[in-house]
Amino acid sequence: MIITKPQKIPTSEITPRDIYRNRKQLRREFLKTTAGLAAAGISSPLLAATAPAKKYSHVRKTRYGSQLKLTPYADVTGYNNFYEFG
Repeated sequence: MIITKPQKIPTSEITPRDIYRNRKQLRREFLKTTAGLAAAGISSPLLAATAPAKKYSHVRKTRYGSQLKLTPYADVTGYNNFYEFG
């Protein structure tokens, strides 16, 4: 194993001083933005639920599926299509 001195880091790869000094402010801005996006994501389904339902004029009833029964709740919640390969 050859031990050598590390090469000098070029100044172009070093973080600029003003960004380094403002890192706390940047972290706060990031957290504010993230919190705002999370709040918008949570509130948008709530706002959509209060909007009137859209009417689709191109949808029409057919004879298929009119005599089908709903799957029992126990069957729906008991089935899991997940396989773990190990």
